[in-house]
Amino acid sequence: MRGEHRSGCNLRKAVMMLGLPVVVLVLAPGGPRAQWKTAWSYEGSKGPEHWGDLDPAYAACKDGKEQSPIDIRDTQKAALPALRFEYESGPLQYLINNGKTVRVNYHHAPGKGNFLIVGEQRYQLTQFHFHRPSEESIHGKPYEMVAHLMHQADDRKIAGLVVLLKAGKANTTVQQIWEHMPMREGKEEEIPGVQVNPAGLLPGDFAYYRYRGSLTAPPCTEGVTWFVLKTPAEISTEQINSFAALYPRDVRPPPAAQWPHRRGKSVTARNHALAVAGEGKTSVTQAKPIYRLSPETGRSRTKTINPTGCEP
Repeated sequence: MRGEHRSGCNLRKAVMMLGLPVVVLVLAPGGPRAQWKTAWSYEGSKGPEHWGDLDPAYAACKDGKEQSPIDIRDTQKAALPALRFEYESGPLQYLINNGKTVRVNYHHAPGKGNFLIVGEQRYQLTQFHFHRPSEESIHGKPYEMVAHLMHQADDRKIAGLVVLLKAGKANTTVQQIWEHMPMREGKEEEIPGVQVNPAGLLPGDFAYYRYRGSLTAPPCTEGVTWFVLKTPAEISTEQINSFAALYPRDVRPPPAAQWPHRRGKSVTARNHALAVAGEGKTSVTQAKPIYRLSPETGRSRTKTINPTGCEP
């Protein structure tokens, strides 16, 4: 999925977490002000199959044992905790075209902003970005696009939420971003008067696959927990084409597709470690009001209550 500084994506922190040399990066595509120490690409002589040879700091891209993305095939059902989202609408302050993708960054202080809650663990949203087509596949089938919402816990553990995107109805949140999408690589931009709620990217059902993997761009740092929502969200063909005009293919193939000689080794082992959450109740919560999405219908019901009183 990329790259991720306060994002489990702004690599400086992700790298410090693992005790590696500081390389400015981000989960899928580069950080807010980040530049990679060594240039890389999604194709050609600096493409994914060469990342591990471009810089010693990128060695995990070639030698890692839990590399992402993956083709989800072999799974095990498990009693996993429901996902809860404390997402709220806020100003579109840090929109960036970083030369790899279009992304929205968040620079909230610890304990502020938007959160993914899994059991007792709270992960702060640090950024979200897009790929075309999806980096993840389900039984060999990629989707038209994917959104990666990157989070980081207080202990600096990184969690990535994967929202697969299929052609269908236009997505209002995506449209808000696309209308102000920087057409050239540059710095973060503040868009006055525009409020964006990341909950608008989510589908109506939060059943998910979970696995341990890596950032999907150099330095391919491992130890990332990925939550792949089973139900895709919709995005219009026009919105897909608008992104494709900038980035027709910004994806890292699953490692097995890059290195056929590894097929059946690390990739298979990793796939067997996949766990699947059931259809249990989940919720999207916001300060006021709270939007609780029904897994059965995807419809929302609104109640003004204390977020801490929500059921998982």
